[in-house]
Amino acid sequence: MTGRLLADRGRGVLAAWLLADALARTGTRLAAVALPWLALTTTGSATAAGVVAFAELAPLVVAKVLSGPAIDRLGARRVAVGCDAASAFTVAAIPALHHLDALSFPALLVLVA
Repeated sequence: MTGRLLADRGRGVLAAWLLADALARTGTRLAAVALPWLALTTTGSATAAGVVAFAELAPLVVAKVLSGPAIDRLGARRVAVGCDAASAFTVAAIPALHHLDALSFPALLVLVA
């Protein structure tokens, strides 16, 4: 009986993790389209949209290089939670600043990167 309870609990944890991962990946992909579009509509410049798209991708290259040692030192769970929390904060700051008319193009670049 105990084995079955642990197996059921394991399935629930796995399902929760898969759902959270799917939501995070969906949000990331939507932001990859929405943020350059925001830059295009607010500035009217295709160059600005391209710079925002580049600013989204450049940190991924750096993160891939630095994440291995960070995971080794801190653990995968801590690194994942920390990165997701930082991402949530910066993504939430963009519409908040836009709503307050305080989102400049340089601020957008900093938040995106």
